[in-house]
Amino acid sequence: KVVILSASTGGGHMSAANALKDYIDSNGSQAVVIDAIEYISPLLNKTVTEVYEYVATKNPILWKMMYKFLFWYCAQIFPHKFRIIFFHLLSYFSCKNISWQKLINETVHI
Repeated sequence: KVVILSASTGGGHMSAANALKDYIDSNGSQAVVIDAIEYISPLLNKTVTEVYEYVATKNPILWKMMYKFLFWYCAQIFPHKFRIIFFHLLSYFSCKNISWQKLINETVHI
């Protein structure tokens, strides 16, 4: 069983996640797609999606700079710390006490 965490932020992530799920399902395994940011906080998901859509359409150069700095340079320079900071920020905005293992167990019914 496979759990695919994705995000419906307007960048085609869910389409890719669903295509991966379909491939896994068609090969005899079972997969489930979870919109991780929506699960954490619908308000956070709405905010991230709207900011992304606004910046990507109104100022694509700014979006490119933000993306390169935040998601590429930081991940290259501090891969472990960046991941920890990212998940701490998600937890900070969360209305729930997120336990990814609990979510996976509830979703997949292992």
